[in-house]
Amino acid sequence: MKRNNKKLDPKDPRYMTKEQEQIVNLILSNNELKSGKDVSNIFNELRGKVIQRLLDAEMEAFLGYDKSEHGEKESSNRRNGYTSKAKKVKTDTGEITICPPRDRDGKFEPQIVKKRQRVLEGFDEIAIAMYAKGMSLKDISEMIQHIYKVELSIETISKLTSSVSEEVKKWQERPLEKFYPFIYVDCLYAPVKRDLISEKVAIYVMLGINKDGKKDVLGIWINENESATFWTEVFEEIKARGVEEILFISLDGLSGLSEAIEKIYPKVKTQRCIVHIVRNIYGILDKKKSKEIIGDLKKIYTASNGNNAKLEYENFIEKYKSNEKLIKKLNSVIEHIFNIFEYPVEIRKIIYTTNPIESLNSSLRKVTRGKGSFISKEALLKVLYLRIKDLEKSWSKGTKNWDNVLKDEYNKDYFKRLRSFLKKEYSTKICYPKKEEIFNALKYTNYEDVKVVILGQDPYHGENEAHGFCFSVRNAVRRPPSLNNILKELYDDLKIVRKENELTSWAEQGVLLLNSVLTVVKDTPLSHRGIGWEEFTDSIIKKINEKDSTVVYILWGSYARSKKYLITNPKHYVIESAHPSPLSANKGFFGSKPFSKTNEILIKNNIKPINW
Repeated sequence: MKRNNKKLDPKDPRYMTKEQEQIVNLILSNNELKSGKDVSNIFNELRGKVIQRLLDAEMEAFLGYDKSEHGEKESSNRRNGYTSKAKKVKTDTGEITICPPRDRDGKFEPQIVKKRQRVLEGFDEIAIAMYAKGMSLKDISEMIQHIYKVELSIETISKLTSSVSEEVKKWQERPLEKFYPFIYVDCLYAPVKRDLISEKVAIYVMLGINKDGKKDVLGIWINENESATFWTEVFEEIKARGVEEILFISLDGLSGLSEAIEKIYPKVKTQRCIVHIVRNIYGILDKKKSKEIIGDLKKIYTASNGNNAKLEYENFIEKYKSNEKLIKKLNSVIEHIFNIFEYPVEIRKIIYTTNPIESLNSSLRKVTRGKGSFISKEALLKVLYLRIKDLEKSWSKGTKNWDNVLKDEYNKDYFKRLRSFLKKEYSTKICYPKKEEIFNALKYTNYEDVKVVILGQDPYHGENEAHGFCFSVRNAVRRPPSLNNILKELYDDLKIVRKENELTSWAEQGVLLLNSVLTVVKDTPLSHRGIGWEEFTDSIIKKINEKDSTVVYILWGSYARSKKYLITNPKHYVIESAHPSPLSANKGFFGSKPFSKTNEILIKNNIKPINW
């Protein structure tokens, strides 16, 4: 069998080196081959022979001389043949047979396949990975038997996973970083057997976000009772492991936690989790009216500033004053809600949600639910640790935020020229939006969270209108005709009356409100066209096109539709129509129902719809 490699890329599956070609030809020369299974058996046999050769090489290195070497040796120790009985070892491709070499003194300790080792490294990783997913020992044994046709006893798997206990101890005691801007603390529960009785124990999870935005599980603690003493010990442990400074801690009113934090880290700012506050309020509501109430409650904690939050609070009180139970519940926590407005909007967005810890705990619950009671706290801790290590593998790939995704773009010559141009423009002319708001669309909608893209051309050029989102303007200014028509169609489509001009709540839900050109000179539309913005925003569209999850693109008008060629991923959807401007709204925009169509697509693909 000959293969011409001249025209083949080395990555092409048909490409072979001379050595590979020789092996393939040798295998194919076997006329007994009838199936893929036969080929698999040959490869497994070869694997066994390779390992046998490596064991012989280990022995030679141990003794210090070659098998064929004659004459006087430095060591009196000699080879002593092979074990009398062949050794069978389980691997992820089946069972192999080897004969480990022996020495006269009995001092040789092979490393490739250790003495008494019956499962080759790689296979144990498979078993541990299954264990980390929450599978029982029995389920793992049956699964391996089914997939690999190798019998791996429950006892063997238990021995494999027991090695994890030492890892857990080291992990719990490992040094931590000096500074964490954000730390989230939350609790979940799992059943553990005690004296043949199953009882739920509390699992306290602490998740840190470091200065680079990376997640780090600082530790997990299993305890029946929470108290100031318990939490003091936890934070003393954290401090002893190297944590010198924390800016914010998000918590859910865990007993004794605040007192302990104040004692160990007196400068830290604590914030009750808004998500938990809302959840507790939801628990007392009539489910028929809950959607409207929770929607009105959201207007308070997502307000643009503290004054607006208080206005929304007053509106809420007036609207629901007859519901004494609701008002009493809200008043008991309202100060925690108002507290978040002491911080910039970027900080507020982080601290009014526990999405990071919620996501983590959701993953941990998957390996504790439906598994019956754990035989001990140690067994529970082991499973949680393995799950965390599994999650850390995906985290280590790097969070796909915009800085990460676009880092190569920032270093290109055109972008450097663009920055220099804008620096001069903003110093000599009135430009919109404000410098700190130019990239608001990217700040409010992270790459990982994008599920809808609305494309505009360039920002509004009127005074204080633009604030970094296409079609969106400040609430304090008059609503532009295009935005007015968009919200008119929203009402016709979904019967939603939207009072706000600002569309930031859309952005926070994963709607990327992207203009093709991100800046403009006052009263001069398209004044920053052709200076590099188009290349930059096209690269954003291309990066979104690479996402594995479904994205809906809403293209209004000929300019936005001209970008359609950049959307090639079959997982994505395009909704297009005329532009919402007064000149074209009646030519196909009105009645296009982009909002309901978008939500239908998202729901169909198991993605949470947008609350428009």
